Amino acid sequence: MAIRDMKTAKTYVQWLRGFDPSVLQTRHSRLAFWINTYNMLTIHAVQKNIEENPDFTQRGHKNIFQRIKFFWSTKHVIGGKQFSLYQIETGILRKMNEPRIHFALNCASASCPVLKDGLYSEESLERELEAAASAFIQSSLGIVIEKGNMTVRFSRIFKWYKKDFKRAAGSVLEYVKGYLQEGDRTFIDSYISNISIHYMEYDWALHTTH
Repeated sequence: MAIRDMKTAKTYVQWLRGFDPSVLQTRHSRLAFWINTYNMLTIHAVQKNIEENPDFTQRGHKNIFQRIKFFWSTKHVIGGKQFSLYQIETGILRKMNEPRIHFALNCASASCPVLKDGLYSEESLERELEAAASAFIQSSLGIVIEKGNMTVRFSRIFKWYKKDFKRAAGSVLEYVKGYLQEGDRTFIDSYISNISIHYMEYDWALHTTH
């Protein structure tokens, strides 16, 4: 989350209050809208938390009760209706059967996928989601492949939303293979039955630069 985005997020959040999402006619327009909405609401909510308690810059979402308040309990007005971030992600976006949303949504924590510079657009959404998926999966935040000890370490995103990736490709390993470099893809194909899968700890510290 970039500090320069704070003014933009405030304007976007104000605009959301009067916007009716039901006017969106295409799947891509709905996906882009709700991804952008989730990210902008997150930026705005982080800023409000910092203004109310500057210690939030150090604490971030490390406390489970803070995460419950931030993602579940806090409500945001969209078109006159109230939504939590959890409702937007699980009740709307995940129901659209697009696993790449998990690489586009940013929860303002250190282990989150990098926040896109600018909004997602209906016209370019396919390319933008592919870029987000490739960037995260090919980074150390997403996957670490340890060929020497036959281990693949995944972000916990792949554990929390395993059903979404299995629905798309049969397994998490099969899903990520298409985004890996050729050498890593060949390694997984060759030793898939012997690979040990682990999940990395998720760093909930506030990330204010992506």
